[in-house]
Amino acid sequence: MNAKVLLVDDEPSVLACISAALTRFGYSVTTANSGEAALNQLERRPFDLVITDFRMPVIDGAAVIDAVRERQEDAAVLLITGLTEELPTWLRTGPAAVRILTKPFLLTQLHAEAEAALRARTALAV
Repeated sequence: MNAKVLLVDDEPSVLACISAALTRFGYSVTTANSGEAALNQLERRPFDLVITDFRMPVIDGAAVIDAVRERQEDAAVLLITGLTEELPTWLRTGPAAVRILTKPFLLTQLHAEAEAALRARTALAV
């Protein structure tokens, strides 16, 4: 599956590293270096999976996830963060819960979580 992925992170080196890995895993990757850029991308095209950092200035990962739920409700979401204790409860529980990958992580873990998020999305669509 050549899933369309939106990758959001405000740290250039993290964005480049994860984008390169996702491309090697066979995904079609669009990057956004801020929450604002992510919202612009969500307006332009559909994505199968949105991978976003949590802590970003101005528009954080929670706001990006809200926008995904409003604009592309069938997209899978994977949140990457080192701050799990700061996450709002709604991100971790209930029907709108998102997959969470805690930093630091191995790229193989990222791949496994991305695949699991996409499988869950497909299962919900059936």
